[in-house]
Amino acid sequence: MNILDVELTPEQQKVKEQFIRDRGAWKWNEMWEIIVRLDPEVMGAYSTFSSISFKKGYLPDKVKEFVLITMDGISGSIHPSGMKSHMKHALELGATPQELLEVMEIACDMGCKAYAAGVPLLLDSLNKRKSFPQAADLDDRQRELKRAYMERHSGFWSEEQEQILKLDPEYFETYNAFSETPWRSGPIEPKIKELLYITVFLAPVKQNIPALKQHID
Repeated sequence: MNILDVELTPEQQKVKEQFIRDRGAWKWNEMWEIIVRLDPEVMGAYSTFSSISFKKGYLPDKVKEFVLITMDGISGSIHPSGMKSHMKHALELGATPQELLEVMEIACDMGCKAYAAGVPLLLDSLNKRKSFPQAADLDDRQRELKRAYMERHSGFWSEEQEQILKLDPEYFETYNAFSETPWRSGPIEPKIKELLYITVFLAPVKQNIPALKQHID
């Protein structure tokens, strides 16, 4: 027997109605129909918790949808049905296809941040083996790449960036040219871009504390 064929109990129906009041009828789908039947208690608690930010007026609803699309699109925790649901609602709230594309561009940047975790581990391993390429100083090209980067990012720099620049200046240059594209174009205002980057760097799949601090600052 299909679980969806089972009629809701009065308790389950109450939780479903609470969820729809808290999050909106647009959010309700088959997944929630299953969960409310299996565990209405946790469903009710989730509904109350997840609706808190939507009851506050600090951010426009469209921007909140941008944040949720970013979360659902982060590499390592991609949630296609969640992205589709929030994109649809964002469009209903007035978002444009160009804005949604820029949100996804920001989210996909997460997949390129592996070096932030990997480079320190690589350097530690190389140092233990005494095989780290000893480039004591940056060459002229590397210094220019560093100068230009810091100029574009209000002086921000980190040890990880220093080392990746030493190890592979071509990667450093091309990655930054890609990741900075949303800043040079796109319809989303800078403040909202920063909120979306904060979302990216808060992702539990890969928290990047230095980058998080940069975007908060």
